[in-house]
Order: sequence, then C-alpha cells, then structure tokens
Amino acid sequence: MESVGQDIKTSDNVSDIVKRDYRAADVFRKYGIDYCCGGKWPLGVICESGDLDAGSIIEALRLAQYEMHFSHLINYEDWDVDFLIDFIEHVHHPYFVVALPDITALTEGFLSKHASKYPGLTGLSQNLTDLSGTILHGIHRKQEILFPYIKQITHAHTGKEPYARLLARTLKKPLEELMRTETQQVNELLLQFRVKTGSYTPPENACISHRVTFAKLRELDINLQHYRHLEYDILFPRALAMERDLAVRE
Repeated sequence: MESVGQDIKTSDNVSDIVKRDYRAADVFRKYGIDYCCGGKWPLGVICESGDLDAGSIIEALRLAQYEMHFSHLINYEDWDVDFLIDFIEHVHHPYFVVALPDITALTEGFLSKHASKYPGLTGLSQNLTDLSGTILHGIHRKQEILFPYIKQITHAHTGKEPYARLLARTLKKPLEELMRTETQQVNELLLQFRVKTGSYTPPENACISHRVTFAKLRELDINLQHYRHLEYDILFPRALAMERDLAVRE
C-alpha cells in the first residue's frame, strides 16, 4: 500500500483512502467510519451524514501517514546505555502496549466474519493473544526490575565508583533465562504468523479489512525485529559485560 499523501479530498471514497495507506483505517475506526463493506461512499458524504468534521478527519489522516524508519545506517552500538534504554521505553514499549491489543481486536473482528472462508488463519487470534502476554509481561519486568538495575550498574561502572562491586548481582542467569524463553516463544509465534498469512500477503480478492489486518501484522513483525535487535544484540550483552567487569574489580 502506498502512502496516503497530503492530497486527500472529501470526494475520495473511504475504502480507496485505506487502500492507499492501511494506517488510515486507525483514523476511520476512531471516528466510527466503516472503511470496508460500507466504505464505497465519499468521505465528504459520510462526514455530512454523521455530522463529522471532514477537516479534522483529513488532518488526522495526514498525521497518520507519518512513519518511523529504523535505518540500518544508524550504529546503535554507539548509543550510551541510558539513551538506549530510554529509546526502548519511549518508542518500542508504548507501541506494543497500544498496538498488541488493537491488532488482536482487529484480527478477531476480521476472523469473526471471514474465518470459514480462510481456514488457514485458524488460531491466528490465539497466537496474537499469546504474543501479547509474552511481550507485555516482559515489558513490565524490564521496566520495573531489569532496566533500573542496568542503569544503576552502568553509572557505577562508568563513574568507577568504589562501591560499584557491591552493586553487581546475578543478572546473567535471569537475563539469559528471559532471553531464551522470550526468544523461543516469540520466534514460534512469528513463524505461525508468517506461515498462516503467507508472509502477510493477502489474496488478490481480499477485502479491505483483510488487507489492513495483514499490513498491521507485518508492521508488528518489523517492530519486534528491531526491538529484539536493540535488546538482545546490544543492550543485554553490554549489561552482562559490565556486570562481569564489576564483579572482578578490586
């Protein structure tokens, strides 16, 4: 799907707007506008009949098109630990907290109408529920326990504090256990998503809801890959290395 751009007109059909950019569906759902079966009407007509402000909706659609690209040209290993943690907590975690329940509800809504037509998608809603449980539980544990501890040992390690060795606990075992179990569970669930959706490729005759659901799942997959790269490949190895260094300091 292409970007909506800034040339949305009240004469555009709602379904066509979503075809151009799946993120428009979030805006229409917020305003209670049917973008699938009832989306053949022009935006202006729908706004007028529903007493909605077309200007506000068009502005919301314009804002919805903005997206963040995680460029491979950025060397995330150059980021200090505090900034890396803050980035994860302020970018990735809020996304998952909002997106996981939203995508789960979207998928359940789509399958409630079309499950019999697409038996290959059986279990997809449960897969999403399982993924949500794993990711959201991990977020809580990281923000409440792991991240504060990692910041603490980072400051002690960087400042060469005399009490630094006393801070070093046993991060290795719980962190490696978290990485192992979370990695296994998320990998298995993402594999289920990719297999069941044909790598998020809807059939040619797919309805708008079908296309939006797959596009949102692909977006989730991409965000998860970047999130796990920052944690598993950069943050956690650095934290373990600092802890090992603190443990042997005189």
